[in-house]
Amino acid sequence: IGYDRLLIATGGRPIALSIPGVELPGVFSFTRLSDADALAQFVPSRKAKSAVVIGGGMIGLKATEALLEQGLEVSIVEMADRLLAATFDRPASSIVEEALQKKGCQVFLQNTATQILSGRSGQVEGVMLRDRKKLPCHLVIVAIGVTPNIDLAREAAIECHRGVRVDSTMQTSQIGIYAAGDCCEMQDFFGAGPRVIAIWPNAVRQGKVAGHNMAGQKDRYEGSLAMNAVEIGGVATVSVGMTDPEGEGYEIRKIWNPQKSIYKKLVLKKEVIVGAIFVGEMDRAGIYTGLIRNRIPVSDFKEHLLKEDFGLIYLPQAFRKHLVTGEGMEV
Repeated sequence: IGYDRLLIATGGRPIALSIPGVELPGVFSFTRLSDADALAQFVPSRKAKSAVVIGGGMIGLKATEALLEQGLEVSIVEMADRLLAATFDRPASSIVEEALQKKGCQVFLQNTATQILSGRSGQVEGVMLRDRKKLPCHLVIVAIGVTPNIDLAREAAIECHRGVRVDSTMQTSQIGIYAAGDCCEMQDFFGAGPRVIAIWPNAVRQGKVAGHNMAGQKDRYEGSLAMNAVEIGGVATVSVGMTDPEGEGYEIRKIWNPQKSIYKKLVLKKEVIVGAIFVGEMDRAGIYTGLIRNRIPVSDFKEHLLKEDFGLIYLPQAFRKHLVTGEGMEV
């Protein structure tokens, strides 16, 4: 099949876990429909009552919720010191941990699995952790992330690092060949990187930009922005941008009410919001995301940012119009 323009959109694949026992019946990944179908068949056939989820990111947490709804006892094992480590800080994670624990889920942080144990039947019987603690279970879900599927690009001598390298037009190192989605890497929204941020909103924007440029219309991608909007354990959460930055020059504004499971945090740099976390209360999350995406200086209304009555009225008139009519309201 000949082409004038080519798009590589090969996505990602689950990161393999290299420990003894990973090949046993009852060990699943959770990134494709076929994974979910296989899991749905396994639970009743094995009469599974307990599960261990290795990985406390988005995939692991959603798998956990599904298992809890099926009545299983679930344990999460996460290497970092918090859940959703890519976008949460400790206070945000602590609220979600408590919500999951109330639903009967155990959370083991700063730990990892070293072996998947089998019983006499040859199926999963438990998981051994680094601290030698044994977690009995009937099934294991490995959810330690995805890695870009770049084999095809590498075979074609296209520049790759962790992902397929692209510029702001989504073009690769080979003229006429583009890449988009979970397989590619580029500078992020704040100029750091290159990075792979494998989430759906970024893939959609990248695909549009690539398609425009492939069809002859000039378009540029503004850089990937880390974001999650998800309900976990009955607690609504949103996290956008640089939520737990290191280094100097950042200003942190936050409200934390553990009793009501409410946490709000804004990260500012040079009078511009660069990150936000909202747990428990989601009011106006779209406005804050719009402020981040459009790099709107907030110095004139900074003192109002976390007030209960904060809204469009505080924003510059030109930006208010954009939020009401443009793409800024999509999150």
